[in-house]
Amino acid sequence: MLVEILEILEQPLIAGGFGTLLGLYLHARKYKVIKWPRRLKKSWDLGFLYDCMDSAFGAFALVLALNPGDPYRMFLVALIGALNAEKVIQYLSRMFNQVTDANITKSLEKEVTQSKDKNQNKKSS
Repeated sequence: MLVEILEILEQPLIAGGFGTLLGLYLHARKYKVIKWPRRLKKSWDLGFLYDCMDSAFGAFALVLALNPGDPYRMFLVALIGALNAEKVIQYLSRMFNQVTDANITKSLEKEVTQSKDKNQNKKSS
């Protein structure tokens, strides 16, 4: 059973390793230097680890989903997944922020109208 699982995950794991290396390269190209992880006042800056994990997950997920047959196609699919992973995460983040912003705006508008109604009721009494 364990052998069967390893056979299924062999290509995605290799693609994840390829995605990690590609993420490191893209990080170095973007910042002209490799930024090491560091602790900020209230959070962590993951530095190059974020880009490596991002690309590795994109490559892993796409190869797992598409299941290409030969190694050439696997590396091609992993390359596409690793390069587009950051864009997909940014898109999902924007969608989540829009939903959150809309909910906050609705709740603030509701509170403002309720407070106006309360003030009007106090004045009329």
